[in-house]
Amino acid sequence: MNRILVSGGFFDQHYGILSVISHSSDGMKIESEHIIEHPVKEISVMGKGITGIALDGDFVWACFSNVIVKVSLDDFSIVDMIENEYFNDLHGITIHNNHLYIANTGNESVDIINLETRDLERIYLLGEAMRKRRPLYSQDQNTKPHLHHVSSVTIDEEENMIIGLVRQQRILNLGKWEWLGTKTNSPVHDVESIDGKIWFTTVGGTISNSDESWDLSDYQSELGWTRGLAVTDEGMYVGTTAIRESNQDYYKVITDSTTERTGAKICYIPFNKNSEAFELEVPNAGKRKVFSIEQLSK
Repeated sequence: MNRILVSGGFFDQHYGILSVISHSSDGMKIESEHIIEHPVKEISVMGKGITGIALDGDFVWACFSNVIVKVSLDDFSIVDMIENEYFNDLHGITIHNNHLYIANTGNESVDIINLETRDLERIYLLGEAMRKRRPLYSQDQNTKPHLHHVSSVTIDEEENMIIGLVRQQRILNLGKWEWLGTKTNSPVHDVESIDGKIWFTTVGGTISNSDESWDLSDYQSELGWTRGLAVTDEGMYVGTTAIRESNQDYYKVITDSTTERTGAKICYIPFNKNSEAFELEVPNAGKRKVFSIEQLSK
């Protein structure tokens, strides 16, 4: 039996959700769901919930839109917090060599935090002249338009930093300063380095690596805003956020999708074509946002 951890939230709430889901030959089921309140309520943002997550032993580092928390997987309490005045609309997070790498989407930067010293290094995706023209924002304000909208960051086996850029619909190898692959068919979201391959999702439902691609519509009855990816030996888990009135028009523009309304789901896609795929609609699916997925155990 596999167990996965899923992060997300609700369109109409300030808190985040961490869900534990188990998967056996009978399908998937929710073991437990845990409400995680934003630790600094005065800057919490409606509808953001918990975005990126990165497992760290018996804990998980989790991003709210403007703070990072460390959560115990034993009782799902917050045991640590990292704050910075320029955290805004945080997305993906990766842990590597005792450093956190964060896609600081609203700030148009990649932030690197040394977990031992708490020193922060910031890689700006906008030059100094451009930043001077950009208005000053508080942590709970919408900073759009984004010129890059960095969605994810990962470290490959050669220690190169790889980032996903929504606006360009491209993946950039910062270490070698080169594009990886071609422009994707819709905005790229989850980018992960796994066993020497770069995997990614697009919000339109493509899952791909260096050798192969899958279309989520071949396995799931209705597609939502695709994000969240966990790759295991047997298959992969992919998340989709609900499509509703507030996001359907934009979703159609960037994906050419015909979806009008659908609830949030988790889909399992097996690598063995003779095995069965499963989909699980989460509770209160029409209001739910799914963001990240991590494998907890086999």
